[in-house]
Amino acid sequence: MIRLKTEHGFTLVEVLTVMVIIAILSAIATPAFFSWLPNLRLRQASRGFFLDMQEAKSLAIKNNTPIGITVTTVSCPGLPNIPSPGGSYTLFTDDGAGGGAAGDGIRAPGEAVIRTTQMPTDVALCNGAAQMASTSFLPTGSPIAFGTVTLNNSQANTSTITLSLSGNIRQN
Repeated sequence: MIRLKTEHGFTLVEVLTVMVIIAILSAIATPAFFSWLPNLRLRQASRGFFLDMQEAKSLAIKNNTPIGITVTTVSCPGLPNIPSPGGSYTLFTDDGAGGGAAGDGIRAPGEAVIRTTQMPTDVALCNGAAQMASTSFLPTGSPIAFGTVTLNNSQANTSTITLSLSGNIRQN
């Protein structure tokens, strides 16, 4: 009876061929990934700001108290150079605690902070003439100030959040 020798595994040539193919695919994919990342961060930051604006409006109605939002912008000398940190925004209970005026959109030292959010790497709230600095949602859901907040990224792309006089929030 003849025994056939059965071998299991891969040869060195097969393993090296697969490694070369993986290296070539990685070399092609890496630049695409790094150019895609700033746009992903911009979309995530814009979506987060939009959702926080909606949450502020909902909390104002639910709790029957004004909820404020202040936007801290940064100077962007020339896009695509984005400073780090790239600004922030703060949600707070605008109830006038600590000597402030209720529903004025300005955070007084005694007013409770709900959340402060910093912009991620490659994203900034650049200051400009059209930027909304602060607002408050009244218990009716209407804002005391309306306007636009623009987020910029390191690839000179922008995303805007617009708050209308009626309290509608739109993301572009």
